[in-house]
Amino acid sequence: MQLENIPEFAGTQEDTTQPTDFLKMIKRSFVATATSTNAQQISLFELYLKSDSPAEEWFNDAKTPKGTWAELEQEFKNRFPNVTKATKTATELERELGAMRITTEELGKTEKYRGEEVYTHMIFAEKILDLAKRAKVETSTSGLWTVRDKLPEVLREKIPENQASWTAFAQAIKDMDMGHIREGVRKHKEKTAYDAKVEANISFLMKQRAVSTTVGDPSSPTKAIRTRLANTAISPQPANRGVQSDPFGSASGGAGNIFGARPARLPATEEEKATLRASLNLYPIQQETPEGEVTYLEQLRAWRRTNGDNPVSKTTGFPLRPGGAPPGSGECYGCGRTGHRRIDCPSTGNKRVPQLEATFRAICGSILGQPRRAVQMNYIASTGEDEFAWLNTASTGHQGNGEGPPAV
Repeated sequence: MQLENIPEFAGTQEDTTQPTDFLKMIKRSFVATATSTNAQQISLFELYLKSDSPAEEWFNDAKTPKGTWAELEQEFKNRFPNVTKATKTATELERELGAMRITTEELGKTEKYRGEEVYTHMIFAEKILDLAKRAKVETSTSGLWTVRDKLPEVLREKIPENQASWTAFAQAIKDMDMGHIREGVRKHKEKTAYDAKVEANISFLMKQRAVSTTVGDPSSPTKAIRTRLANTAISPQPANRGVQSDPFGSASGGAGNIFGARPARLPATEEEKATLRASLNLYPIQQETPEGEVTYLEQLRAWRRTNGDNPVSKTTGFPLRPGGAPPGSGECYGCGRTGHRRIDCPSTGNKRVPQLEATFRAICGSILGQPRRAVQMNYIASTGEDEFAWLNTASTGHQGNGEGPPAV
């Protein structure tokens, strides 16, 4: 039999073992070394007492009986009793049981448990059952829901709420199919990686928007789209366009240019308004937050998939930039906000709304009654591949008409 490493015993708080555990190790060494006589056993015992310690002083005391091993052992127990260990109450054990958790990241792995490689969910179930037995609640469901509801989704979806007892609950966890667990963990990792990528992109985008609006900033992830937006200018209607100040001052007498002026749009019907409002509900305006920016980009992709290269109209709706004013609220078609006219809009570059949004806002204004504003959209294309380049393509053929596109 292989000899075990027996630590010296001092009889002080420095000892790493309880006195009774020390005696057990000593007696196992008796067997391993075939030590059988009282004199041999007592002599071997003395070798494991720490020098100049209370235990050695006790052994060397003339009053300590050394006639037989049995007498010495009993006297040792009387002189060095075990330290009373803290014992958890049933309530404390139930609290500990209710706080048991396992994460998705821990699933599918193995750990050493009682000398064997065991899957983590099996170890988790064993610990649950052990605590339940120590708290004497293994046959009840007291507090079981608190642990079940905090299980990872991959476990929770296969373990219903109506568990009969803690014992049944622990067994249900042990019976989980490893194929299901691995697949759930794989999906969780993919989602976590995707969410982290989205968060990183949003964080980077927001930082770039905060520190720079320079179109040529090569580090910006939206350089291409901002270049296009920066090259989109809104300028006043040419001075020589429209009706003359004196419509009767031409050589043709009363005709003048009044008959060449664009006729006013007829008031929108209730049916047109209802159709437009329905299309507005397709793409609700988002808050100007990182989450709102992500939703806005998804709305743009959805609009593109649905409408392709078709023009913006009152039936198609169109995603509006987060934080903008509601359509038909007297907003500026240049930046999508209220408080100023388009001609006085101070926004430049990527602060201006895309051309298609400006077109749709103009449609909404003409139907919902927004005051007409002279708008001329001069789009200058730029090179470079961009997912959202279509935002500034010609939609209805009416941009730059000075009045916004007609309601279609």
